[in-house]
Amino acid sequence: ENSQFYLALNFRDPRGFDRLEFRQALEAFIDREALVQVALAGRGDARRSPIPHADEFAAAYDAAAHRPMALEQATRVLADLGYPPGPNGLRTIEGRELVVDCVVQDTPVSRGIAELLASQLRKAGVQLQPRYVAVFEDFYQACAAGPAAFLSKWLWGDAMEATVGFSRSDC
Repeated sequence: ENSQFYLALNFRDPRGFDRLEFRQALEAFIDREALVQVALAGRGDARRSPIPHADEFAAAYDAAAHRPMALEQATRVLADLGYPPGPNGLRTIEGRELVVDCVVQDTPVSRGIAELLASQLRKAGVQLQPRYVAVFEDFYQACAAGPAAFLSKWLWGDAMEATVGFSRSDC
């Protein structure tokens, strides 16, 4: 089945997670291939596409048109946006360290992805702090409470179904 993991940042968070440049800068530090190798035992596709690899429209995504930022540029962008590094390497905003609470479904695969993702984002100066909750009801209740971030997985028959599902939810 088509399936993708994604990290969602709360656009209402006062630290500016709604800014596209912030999200693009963080993305530069994410090594998708390592996530696939470590957390999924190599059984996955590390593409950046919003369309799952197995979807009939997967070929419509042009990776060359959507290149990630280089690390040097991402580091500059974070500083320019007002996230200077603090004394212990964590970026700060308005004097507070950038520690991000992240709700994660408590499954072995989700834990593996969250732990490696936290390690990767630490290199950006962001401390992703996974908070593991039971799948389904507990997870969705935790997301409804408005955490700074959540790590989840979608299972959809096709990309259009996913688009309809997300557009009709509060996620």
